[in-house]
Parts: sequence; C-alpha cells; structure tokens
Amino acid sequence: MINFLFHSIKGKLLFAFFFLLGIALLFQFAYIAPTLQKRKIEGITKSQDNFAKYLASDINSRIEEAIKELEEIASLQQIVSIYKTSMNETITAINNSNHFFNYYFVMDKQGKWLSYPTHPELIGKTIPAENMGWVNKTFKSEKTVFLDVVKSKLGTLVSGFSTQIRNKENKTIALLRSVFVISENNVLVRLIENTQTIKGYHAYLVSSDGWLIAQSNQKLNYKEFNSYSMMGYKPVINALKGQSGITSYAYEDKLWLAAFYPINITNWGLIVQQPLKNIILEAKAEARFITFIILSCFCISLFIAAIVVQKAISPLFKLVKHIQSGKIDMASDQASSFPKDEIGQLAFQYSRLYSDLYRTNDLIRRSENKFRTLFNNASDAIYIHDLEGNLLEANQKAFDYSGYERDELLNMKVTDIDAPESAAVVQSRIEKVNHDEKLIFESLHRTKTGDLIPVEISSRTIEYDDQKAILSVVRDLTERKKAEDALKESHKRFLTVLDGIDATICVLDIDTYQILFMNKYMIESFGNDMTGKLCWDIFRGESGPCRHCTNEQLIDAKGEPTGVIVWQDKNPITGKWYVNYDRAIEWTDGRLVKLQIATDITDFKIMEAQLHQAQKMEAIGTLSGGIAHDFNNILSGIFGFSQLAKTHIDHPEKAKKDIDQIITGAQRATELVQQILAFSRQSESLKYPLEASVVIKETLKLLRSTIPSTIAIKENIVSKAKILAVPTQIHQIVMNLCTNAYHAMSETGGFLFISLKEIVFSKKDCVPELNIVPGKYLDLEISDTGHGIDSMILQKIFDPYFTTKEPGKGTGLGLAVIFGIVKESKGHITVHSEPGQGSTFHVYLPIVDGPLAIHIPENEGKTPLSGQETIMFVDDEEALREVTHDILKGFGYTVHTLSSGPKAFETYNEDPCRFDLVVTDMTMPGMTGLELSQRILELRPEQPIVLCTGYSETIDREKALSIGITEYVEKPMIIKELAKVIRKVLDEAKGSAQR
Repeated sequence: MINFLFHSIKGKLLFAFFFLLGIALLFQFAYIAPTLQKRKIEGITKSQDNFAKYLASDINSRIEEAIKELEEIASLQQIVSIYKTSMNETITAINNSNHFFNYYFVMDKQGKWLSYPTHPELIGKTIPAENMGWVNKTFKSEKTVFLDVVKSKLGTLVSGFSTQIRNKENKTIALLRSVFVISENNVLVRLIENTQTIKGYHAYLVSSDGWLIAQSNQKLNYKEFNSYSMMGYKPVINALKGQSGITSYAYEDKLWLAAFYPINITNWGLIVQQPLKNIILEAKAEARFITFIILSCFCISLFIAAIVVQKAISPLFKLVKHIQSGKIDMASDQASSFPKDEIGQLAFQYSRLYSDLYRTNDLIRRSENKFRTLFNNASDAIYIHDLEGNLLEANQKAFDYSGYERDELLNMKVTDIDAPESAAVVQSRIEKVNHDEKLIFESLHRTKTGDLIPVEISSRTIEYDDQKAILSVVRDLTERKKAEDALKESHKRFLTVLDGIDATICVLDIDTYQILFMNKYMIESFGNDMTGKLCWDIFRGESGPCRHCTNEQLIDAKGEPTGVIVWQDKNPITGKWYVNYDRAIEWTDGRLVKLQIATDITDFKIMEAQLHQAQKMEAIGTLSGGIAHDFNNILSGIFGFSQLAKTHIDHPEKAKKDIDQIITGAQRATELVQQILAFSRQSESLKYPLEASVVIKETLKLLRSTIPSTIAIKENIVSKAKILAVPTQIHQIVMNLCTNAYHAMSETGGFLFISLKEIVFSKKDCVPELNIVPGKYLDLEISDTGHGIDSMILQKIFDPYFTTKEPGKGTGLGLAVIFGIVKESKGHITVHSEPGQGSTFHVYLPIVDGPLAIHIPENEGKTPLSGQETIMFVDDEEALREVTHDILKGFGYTVHTLSSGPKAFETYNEDPCRFDLVVTDMTMPGMTGLELSQRILELRPEQPIVLCTGYSETIDREKALSIGITEYVEKPMIIKELAKVIRKVLDEAKGSAQR
C-alpha cells in the first residue's frame, strides 16, 4: 500500500486528493462558516435598519405634504373670507378628496367653531376649556402647530395640526384645524400593518407620551388607549428623544432586535423589530447551506481534476506500454537499453526527437538559403561590420559595385572603402549608431579602381553571431545626383530668365512668409536683396501677415495649386501701384512656394484718374446751362432784395428782412458752388464708409435744374445703408447715367426713375457671368422711357471711347468710367434695354458696416463771439477786408488788415508776439497764404493761424493742419461763423499756453 501511494503517479494523486479535502474541511468549519454567519447577521441588521429608515422617511414625507396642504387651504380666498357658506363648501370638498386627515374645521380665537362640515351641530359652540391650550398655542405660534393625541368632545382619540388664517393685512383672524382620528382604519395604521405583510417585521408607532398608536401584529382597542404604554422600553425612549439607530432588548420574554427612528414633525417614535433568535437561526441555516455548496463544489472540482489528470497522463502510460511492447519506429534493442521505469521510458521518447530536430534543421537551412538569395539579390549594397569597423558580411551588390572579391572585401575595414575625406569620421559615425541605434547619412565610397561613388547609407545596430554589429544599407546616388545637378542647372536658367524681366518677381515660403528669391529688378527697386527676411515686414512695413495675403488661396484642400490669382494695390513702401500675379509653383526642394510677379501700373493709374477727371468735366459741361440758370435765379433775388433794402432804409424792420433774404441767397449760391467743386475736384481716391443715399440726393439736386421740365424725375430712395466708396465717384455714376437718360428723352420727354434699395444675393441667386460674391448689396436702379439701345450696340456700351453721339457731343468715356468705378468697388453693373422701350441700369455695390464721420455743430448759444485780442487779417479783396475789419472790431477785437502776403510778413516780422491770431486768404498775388503761414510758423511755431480759401488744387484741410495751421475755413465765409472760429482758436491757444 505504501509503495502504491508513494512510488506511483496514481498513488501520489490519490494521497494529494484526500490531503486537500482534509485541509478544505478544516478551513471551512474553522473560518468560513463562522464568517458567513457573522456577515449574514450584519446584512439582516442593516436591511432592517434601512427598512425602518425608509418607513420613517415615508411617514415624515406624508405628514410634511399634509402640513403643506393645510397651509395652502388656510390661504384660500374662500377660507380667508370667513364666510360660512363658502368655508363649508370648500372644506367639504377637501374632506372628500383628502386621504390623510379625516376632516377639517375652522375656529376663532375664543374657541368657537366657525365651520365644521362633518359636525354642523357644533358650529357656534365653544370648545371645552380643558382643550383651549392648543387653541392658544396656535394663535401664539407663527408656524403650523402639531397637536398630540387627545380625546375630542365627540369621545374619539384625535391628533393633527392647526395653523393660523390670515387676512390680506397679514392679521390672524382664525385658525384651521386638521384632524387625524386614531382608529382601526387610518393611513398610519394601514402603513404600519403592511410592514408585517411585506417584510415580516413587527413595527409600532408610539406617541410623544409613550402610548401605542399603531402596531403591525395585533389590532388595538382604542377605547383602552391609555393601557398601551410603551414608555419603559429602550428603543421607545431613544426614538422619543429624537435618536435613531438599532439595538437589542427583552420584550415578552424574548430578545428582539429593534431599529428606532423619530418622526420629527410629531415627536412620535417608530420602532421596527424582529426576534433575535430568528435572525441567528436564519444566519446559521444560510451558513450551513453555503458550507454544503462550497464543500460540494470543492469535492466535485477535485474529482474532475483527478479525471483530467488521469486523461492527461494516460498517453504517457500508453507510451510506456508501447515502449514495453516494442511497437515503436526504432529498433527494439535501442528501446531495451533504457531503464524500465516511467522516467527511463520518457528519456527514450526524447531520443526520438532527434529525427524531428533533424527535419527542423533542414527547414532552417532552407530558410537561410532563401534569406541568402534575397540578401544577395537586393538592389542596394548591404554591409555588416562590427563596432571596430571590421567588415563581417556583404551581399553580391556590394561586391559588384565595389569591384572587390568576397575574400578581399571581408578582410577590409569600413575606412578602406570610404573616400579619404569621409574616412576620418567613420569611427564617430559608428559610435553615434551604437548610441542612437539608427543613422542615415550621405558619404563617398571608393571602388577598387579608385572611382568615387556618392552613396546614401542607412545604418542600424543588430545582433550577429552573438555579438553586437552594424547593418548598413548603401544606395548608389550617382543617377540621383546627376538629376539634382540637372535640376539645379534648370533652376539657375529659370532664375536667369526671371532676372531678365523688368518686373518685380519674388518667391515666398507659403507657411513662414520667408523671402526665398528676389529677381534683379526687384532688388534694384528696393535697394537691397532681402532674401531670408519676412515679406510682410520688408515689402509692406506691416507687423504681421497682410490682411489681403493670397497664401491660403494658392493651394486647394488636396494640396494642389489652384491657379493664378490677380490683384492690385498701392505699395506703402515704394508708393507705386502694382498689379500682382500670384501662383503656387514647385521649388527646388519639392515643396510648393508662392511665385509673385508684380507689374508697375502707376502710370496707368494716373491716366485712369485723368480719364475720370475728363469725364467729370464733360458732365460739368452738360450741367453748365442748369448751373447758370440757378445762379441767375439766385443773383436776381440778391439784386432785387438789395434794391428793396435801399428803399426800406428808413424802415429798419423791413430792411432787416430784405438783408436776411440777401444772406439766404448768398448761402444758396455757396451750397451750389460747393456741390460743383465736390464733383469736379481731382483728389486721391480714398474710400471710406459713406451713406450713398445722401450723395445721390445731392447729385439729383444738381441735376434738377439741368433736365428740362418735359422729363419728370421720380425717385424712391429707401435705403440708408453704407458702402465703401469715394463720394465723387458715386456722383459720377449717378450724373453719367442720369445724363445719358436725359439725352435719350431730350426730344420726346418722358420719365426718369431713380431708386435705391437693399438686396441680398445667396449662392443660388448669384449669376455666374457676374461673378457676384454672396452677401448684401445696394441696388441703384436708374431707368428711362427713352428710345432704348439696339442689341448690337448694347454689347459695346462699356468700351472706352465708344459713343453713338454726334462729334463734339460726347467722348464715349462715361459708361467706361462707371464700369471701372463699379468693378474697383467690388460691385457689378447690368443693363437691360430694347429699342423703343427705354433702358434700365442696375448698379450693385456691396454694403459694409462702418461708422460715418458726422459733424455735429456746437451749440451756438454756448460760443461767445467777443474778445479783446489783436488779429492780423490778410486778403487782397478790399471789400472783404473792410467788412471783416468793421465786424470783428464790433466784437471788441483790435484788427490790422493787410492786402498782400509780403506786406503782412514784413509787419509780422517787426513784432511776432504782437498778434494773437493771423487770418489769411489762400490765393493772393506775390505770396500765397500757405507760403505766408509757413514763414510765420518758422518765426513763431506756436502762432495760431486760420487759412481761408475758396478753391485750391494745392491745399486741403488735411494738408493745412499737417503743416501747423490751426484751422481751415472754406469761402464764401459768413462773418459770424468766422467769428466763432476765431474765438474757438484763441480759447484753445490760451488753454495750451496754461498747460
């Protein structure tokens, strides 16, 4: 038996089985069973406590909802009114719908029932004196009052809550009492009784005095209520103290486990309990059951394990039998040479593995041959060398391109095949590969014939013959270098071509904005080669990428060039206009870069401005008759009222009215002159946000006197949107289109329609031929009922110098200029016309959001006109000197008038500090007002100067203020307005001196 147990595998397995079973039984009964029992008791205890907590929370929630409902009832208008009928109806309806309280009643401060629908016989009667305590308590308390269990006048046990009824002035006028009858059938009794049905617990509810109110395991006789005292029991005492928890105690000769919780709002207590014996019995039963399951599973597992082991070692037994019987592939004499036990027979089986090993080695040799074939047929040369640089292995490609035989090459070092200039760094590269495990670099290899071959080498560390070595893949770069040299030569020719073009050409990095190339012409234009610097800094003087940069438009989402982008603007560095052609090209390193070719179009811009001015002068010629008509009307009024003023010289009031009319006529003439000058002035086209409707209305005023009365003008200008434009250019558009319409109707008369409205173009609305960008536009429509335009002519109307008018009646520039203005403003113009049906032009200009420069005049009453300062007034017009002298002297000023610039400067030079202010005309013989101002400011830079001008091509407000002139006034001047300007300038000068 002992030999079986300890000298055979089956015996050892059987012994191990029973040994493990014994250990498992010991562990089960000593540790697992007691632990399971303890945890079961803890789980039951926690479950009981959680249930008690939930039940207490449920009772509290029901009572809180009932209190909230009670307070809402007390605030109802039907209750607050203290009207008996409405109170009874309302409380009756509530009694019928409420499920917590049994009934409600209303009582005044003296304890008299005002409403008692369930007992109407008590209405008007007074509550017994012994029960007045809760009435007084309610009226004294600001909150809803809980009333403990008492016997009512009807003989029933009741509890509940009472709350105050307040009127609109928040005064207490009565109380509302909710009554909860302690009986066999109420909400709390049903709730407590259900606990035994649901969980099997014993639950009971006690009042604040310790009396039993409800119990789950027996019916109570509430007529003997005072006999159910629970005050002596530990969980009741704790619950009534407001405590919660779980404890064990003796009751009815049994030990009980009780969970207790207070019912906070009522000061009642809830106890949920069960016999402790039941808990222990349940825990033991469950522990025994689990123990049985565990032991059963363990035994089954051991049994299954034994079967599995038996199955697992059965081939070994079978193998032994086969060996013993000689049923093997090897000779029986070889089998008999091994020991007869299991281990000996197993050793014999290992001997048979030799044949398998032989077959495996054969597979390895085949695999190595495959590797050698791939190794020797690789398109790149492959070297393996140690960390000292000794060559250990190489493929056939290495022998072929180096010219060495295998024995020769493998007896060489890496430095022997490297060119002399690169051999010096071989060891440092080996160390770097050994450190970084990988390295790619270019070098020169020397063949057996002495030729140098450019190569790219990719090296990495490997294990070779149980030592660390380096594998290097060497690629012949001869053909690639030839291609690169050819590309460089082609690039050189390309740059030579670019240098020969008389245009500014540069190549820029799209991502970094770095200048990669500037042609000779551009270097000469900017005075230096800026290659390597940032384009937006050098070419534009910006602090960051330009807002109109085209870099993002040159390459599409697939990374392909999008084509040529053409744009033009004025360069802030050179001050010249350029048309720029931008496109993406492939650079020498393969990346896409921006090629920009810019052509100087400054002369074309000057010619374009001259063309605009010539066309404006043509339009002025067209308007000259109407302008002369308006001036004649104004002068007629001035002459007429001047003559009337003479006749009314003895009647000051009438003379004053005549003079006021003369001043009004002069002001009208001033406005007319300003309109003509604004339209005809040749100035820099500086665009800013402007309200187009204002400019259009001004232009129509100028046109009305020119267009004959046979043509009716109808306008519908409804939009006040802003556009980015030059006012004079909008003048030109309206003037030209309206003038053309007038010419088309000059013989027959008709209607001229002008409208201005807003329109929105969506993507689906956009006409491809117009290339309109989606967005908001102003639609300026000008149409006429004239003779119309033939379809053949319609295609040419925007061509420069094309006209259908007779010689001398038009240059053909009008519509061409309009077309240029509209396109420059990113807008579009369309025309529809048929012979005999008139013509309609639509001008679309993009709307922008931007502030308008609005001048708000100062309050005249707050600007004093008088003063005591000394003023020099210079003007070559004697009448103007005389009237200005008299008026300013009347305001208290000391005025010195001079007729020319030289005399004025001579007088000023005698005593520069004598004059507080200099007022000078612009256009004078001998010396202009601008020259006089500059010479005065050289003597005394702080001297206040006011420059007056009627019209000048050489000076404007911005230029005048930039050279130091204090104020700029346009003629004709109203002397009172000039006095305001003088006072303002003098006051500001004094303020500056004080600071």
